[in-house]
Amino acid sequence: MNAINTKEQNEMQRITRKFWEKNLKLITASMVIWFASSYGIVILLGDVLTDVKFLGCTLPFWFGQQGSIMVFFLLVLNYAVRMDRITKSLKREYESSTITDINEKGA
Repeated sequence: MNAINTKEQNEMQRITRKFWEKNLKLITASMVIWFASSYGIVILLGDVLTDVKFLGCTLPFWFGQQGSIMVFFLLVLNYAVRMDRITKSLKREYESSTITDINEKGA
């Protein structure tokens, strides 16, 4: 019985590591995109993009007022959808590996 529990614990640790690796990659990518869209367009490229008009105002002004909030909302939505997929995928992977272990034990 201990061998099964140890195998199951090892599998759970592997799946947990995989989950956090994917989670941190997604968070990092989201933060980089948000930083680039809010700080980059508004502050770093503000002088260069002042002549670009978007919906009646300059692009840096629009991004400072509306765009960065919309980008943030889309990033949160993307994070929720992708984490749901990752969780379901890893759950299926864990369940299939534990079922395989149980079948091997019973055979």
